[in-house]
Amino acid sequence: MILKTILIFSFLVSFFSTAHSIEKPFVIEEIHNETSLIFKFYKERSYISRLEMYKDRETPRTDFPNYFDCTLIIGEYRYCVLHSDLPFSRLWGSIYSKVCVRDVSSPRVDCISYKIIDVSYVAPVNVKFTSLPPTSGGDVVINGSFLRFVGGPNKLDHSIPPFNPFYVKGDFSDPSFNCNNITVTFPPGSGSFWVFFIDGVSGEYLISYAHPKISGFIVDLSKNVIIIDGDNFFTNKSLVQVYFDDIQQQNISITISHTQIQVINFNRIDPGPMSVLITVNGVQTQNNYTHCFPSIITSISSVSNDLGGIVTIKGSKLSSTSNSSIIPSITIGNKQCKFIKSTTTELECKLDPNISSGKKLSVDVNFNGCNSTSSGSSPVTFTYNIPALSSGSFSNGIVTLIGENLGNNKESFIQLYTNEINIKIEKFNISSDQKSLTFKLPHLKCKSFNINFTRNNISINTISISASLSNNVINKPSVSNGTLFIELYYIDCPISSSSKPTITVGNSLTNQCSIPLLKSSTSDYYETTCLIPFGTGINRQFALKYNSELVNNIFSYAPPIINDIINKDNKTLSCGSIITVSGNNLLTNDEEFKVKVLANNQDTTIIKQDENILLVKYDINESPLNVSVFIGNDLIKSNVILTFLQPIITVIPNIKNNKDGISIIIGGISLSNIINSSLTLSLNDNLNTIIPLKCNLQCSLFPNDTFYYNNTVLSSNEIHITNYTDSLLCHSNSIINETSGVLNIQFAQTSFHYDVKIDEIESSSSSFSQSSSPSSSPSSSPPSSTSLSSSPSSSSSSSISGGSKSLSGTVASITIACVAVVGALVAII
Repeated sequence: MILKTILIFSFLVSFFSTAHSIEKPFVIEEIHNETSLIFKFYKERSYISRLEMYKDRETPRTDFPNYFDCTLIIGEYRYCVLHSDLPFSRLWGSIYSKVCVRDVSSPRVDCISYKIIDVSYVAPVNVKFTSLPPTSGGDVVINGSFLRFVGGPNKLDHSIPPFNPFYVKGDFSDPSFNCNNITVTFPPGSGSFWVFFIDGVSGEYLISYAHPKISGFIVDLSKNVIIIDGDNFFTNKSLVQVYFDDIQQQNISITISHTQIQVINFNRIDPGPMSVLITVNGVQTQNNYTHCFPSIITSISSVSNDLGGIVTIKGSKLSSTSNSSIIPSITIGNKQCKFIKSTTTELECKLDPNISSGKKLSVDVNFNGCNSTSSGSSPVTFTYNIPALSSGSFSNGIVTLIGENLGNNKESFIQLYTNEINIKIEKFNISSDQKSLTFKLPHLKCKSFNINFTRNNISINTISISASLSNNVINKPSVSNGTLFIELYYIDCPISSSSKPTITVGNSLTNQCSIPLLKSSTSDYYETTCLIPFGTGINRQFALKYNSELVNNIFSYAPPIINDIINKDNKTLSCGSIITVSGNNLLTNDEEFKVKVLANNQDTTIIKQDENILLVKYDINESPLNVSVFIGNDLIKSNVILTFLQPIITVIPNIKNNKDGISIIIGGISLSNIINSSLTLSLNDNLNTIIPLKCNLQCSLFPNDTFYYNNTVLSSNEIHITNYTDSLLCHSNSIINETSGVLNIQFAQTSFHYDVKIDEIESSSSSFSQSSSPSSSPSSSPPSSTSLSSSPSSSSSSSISGGSKSLSGTVASITIACVAVVGALVAII
């Protein structure tokens, strides 16, 4: 037994001594790819003849028979080509794998002395990591050749402390296992590191954990927070840097490991793109990431397609505060809108006319490639010809509306409405720029109303307008009845029973009016009545106050109305050629309403005037009289032909006689003021003495102070004239002692001769004074008077004993239709 042991030991010593006598092969060059492995040696030196692959430190592989064909010698070099029955995808072994070395000078082979790594480092080729390991860890597939030539095989060394090898999945002993496609499990980590395919020695590849990846970017400006979603952010924020436009953000946190970063206290008011860069332990985002801060549109105005114009866009981030030279590109539909100006909240641009018009067109405000968005759930769109009202006003009955895109009358209309009315206005005037329109406001009873404007079936905002109080006088008060009936428009509704209008005419006192009332339920105005002072004329100023509103207006008193030129059978009562005009409102003295009477184109003299009658006197006895009546400068009546009535003597009293002379009052009808009168006395010597009498005519304005309105038919009192209406007051200073004589009276071409009695001389002249007074009443005959018929004849001394009259002409006159109190005498001198 001892001998046997000694022999074995001797053999091993001899063997090892022989093996180590072969020098270590020196590989000048290795040439390898996915299908071949060639070693280059000097031809005179030792070389490799075979690979001895080990599964681990001690266990050789028996499933990979191989050899090197080293017969190729070129020049000084020997080329050894590896041959195997298995594909190179099954070429694997541990770092302890060995080579068999052959000596050039002998057939000896040494398969024990040298490991493969002692001879050459055969690095992997065509290595490809199908992905980088995520920071959260995971499996990565690695493709290539010679991946596990020496090393592992189920571990992969690296440079990340504490250097625990990565695990390589798979059963390398499985004949179907592909060593050119391995799966490596990476633990969580970050940054770049080395991977060693030859355990801890060589075959190194520099890789990194996966690049940070941004998948979402949420901006919450209300909280000044940005949330970045993605991957490979790791867990340690001290290893993470976030850059916005190359500015590092200091306030960050990893809110979800590996997948979410939050940036705090961030604020940006400018629109446009912002670059985002994230670095995790030196590994940065691989692709450039840009987040757009869009302009946010909340509203857009409209323009007329045929005019174009300025479009106003409202919203936020509509201007760059950091760089005012950045000008956005504005697109509406497929049309460019030329930038004019902007602030952060409002932008203006000029849109050219567009004959095709359009509705619901897209709108984009683009800052350096960043499209705008809308604030609401639905996008803000643009439509041509949308009208807009910004304000409205009322003045002097005209409503003015200010707005945009108001169109024209053919395509637009206005709706006025309140709780009680709904009126469509189709007639109005629109300015050429379609920015204003005016229309006459119809009469409304209440002051406040709403206006809605529609163009091309597009209705817009409604505005409210209050009109100022307005009034309209609907009557012309007469001189004696000063009451105004006034229509009130645009008043405060509802009406308060305690609120009454007041009126002030000129400088007169203020009067209270009645409570405004509706004439009917359908009336478009309220009505009030106001008492006004006595007056005449037109365009009288007044101020009407209702509640707090004061409005000025004018009214006119009723103008004169000429009913008739009163007469009897077209003949005036000839007492002094008095002409009587009847009517209404004849007291008006204003020049435009003043009543003027012409007789034979000559002025007349007013002798009496009231509201309903005008008495004028024409001083020249002509026949006929052509009478014309004017109101102001307007001819009202013309060519009224009047003639004098034939004078009639109805009463001849005795002649009064006293120490001052003689006198007589003669009663009659249609007496003229053109008088020649005398008294003829027969003396004892048969001589006649003629005593001239001076006479004054007094006219009675009868009957009973009654005037007749609007009636051309004379009253019965005028038709049946009895007794006398006119009086001649004749007297002489002569002293007469006779008791009788002949009274001679000449009226133009008509003469009368009457025998009269002469009273005895009285002691005083009171009788004449009394009878000659204008206030004397001829309602009854004077004492001792003699009533005469129209045709006097001779009689005793108490009657007319003889009288003759001659009528050679007719004198024009006019009948008095409206007369004063009986017996009131108008003295005509």
